[in-house]
Amino acid sequence: MVHVKSEILAVKLSQEINYAKSLYYEQQLMLRLSENQEQLELDS
Repeated sequence: MVHVKSEILAVKLSQEINYAKSLYYEQQLMLRLSENQEQLELDS
């Protein structure tokens, strides 16, 4: 939890955190898709 002095700063900070989380989840998804693709190529 983070305490800030203004609502504007809180909104901006939460947007940055949500953006970072979405990048992280997208990266994890891409890694899993890449691993699945490599496995498919090995099975061929």
